[in-house]
Amino acid sequence: MAWQKQSIYLLLFFVKMLAQFEFVNINVADEGLKAKAIQHLTQAGVNLSQYNFILNPTNDAWCRDHGPAFVVNRKEKKKAIVDWGYNAWGGNILHMILTM
Repeated sequence: MAWQKQSIYLLLFFVKMLAQFEFVNINVADEGLKAKAIQHLTQAGVNLSQYNFILNPTNDAWCRDHGPAFVVNRKEKKKAIVDWGYNAWGGNILHMILTM
């Protein structure tokens, strides 16, 4: 997911609940927004050890479809990112895609 300026309280609730069960990766546009996100998360009483911040500007708060999908080979203890060739739901909103 991406940390956006809007909907902070909804994002706080969502990531706080999610972090009870999963490690959470959060995209932030820059170090300034990262600091603000950490401030809000700290004030909400979240465990920051459950979060990782990735500097990656985006114009979309939800990255499940266009963000990276991580896979883990537990036997070999290797991680990788899958590139699905996302095309914004058939190319309808290509302006939302940021390709690595």
